[in-house]
Amino acid sequence: MTIQPSTSTCCISRATAAAAFDVFGVTCRVLLAGAGSDGLQSVARLTCPPGAGAPPHRHAQAETFHILCGRLEVRVGETRHELGAGDLVHVRPWAVHAFLNRGTEPVEFIATGAPAGHEHFFAEADALTQAGDFTPANAAAVCGRHGIELVESP
Repeated sequence: MTIQPSTSTCCISRATAAAAFDVFGVTCRVLLAGAGSDGLQSVARLTCPPGAGAPPHRHAQAETFHILCGRLEVRVGETRHELGAGDLVHVRPWAVHAFLNRGTEPVEFIATGAPAGHEHFFAEADALTQAGDFTPANAAAVCGRHGIELVESP
């Protein structure tokens, strides 16, 4: 990932240089890491193929998902929301949430996490996948090391 601070007041990230991580089947391209935002937030562009998503979980970061194309089912608490292009959902810290692409086309969305930190999870999850060491137990351990608590579905 190439992030170049251009002045003391901004950070430029080129989409063509964004690191792409395979996070258990979802491609995450980190556009802004904590290093470029003084730890305030991270921003990633996610591509979620049909049938892929994230299981119910919670963490200390607030997250905002802005759907660029496709349709994404997002569960917050016990409520499921069907989001389409242009829609946005903000999830507060520690709220149980999940997402799933139930469609037949990939979904693309921008995910913002505040404070930053998810980019480190993305990198470790990708390393696990690339090493061929993916198992549910290993994935849960990676989540736990990054403060992500997996929650059983109701």
